[in-house]
Amino acid sequence: MNNLASESKKAVLLVNLGTPDQATPKAVGRFLREFLSDQRVIEIPRLLWQIILNLLVIPLRAKRVAHAYESIWAKGDSPMRIILTAQATALADQLATHHPDVDVV
Repeated sequence: MNNLASESKKAVLLVNLGTPDQATPKAVGRFLREFLSDQRVIEIPRLLWQIILNLLVIPLRAKRVAHAYESIWAKGDSPMRIILTAQATALADQLATHHPDVDVV
């Protein structure tokens, strides 16, 4: 038996469900359309959901949600992206210090 195949592998996966590129109604609309079009997020018949999404959800929520994002936007970027980047950097630093044999990708 191959020793590499029998070794236990470990991984750390940092996941972010996404964030708009900007705190504008247009960018938030794009983000909502992409995120809410994922059938793993909304599990109702696709045609029905696309009608609801494009005629109700995006037109009614994009401007309001953009305003909410604008109120928390920091340093020209989404707080979610800033925090995830900081977490990934801190994790990579810790792994490099305490587990130098681990490859960070």
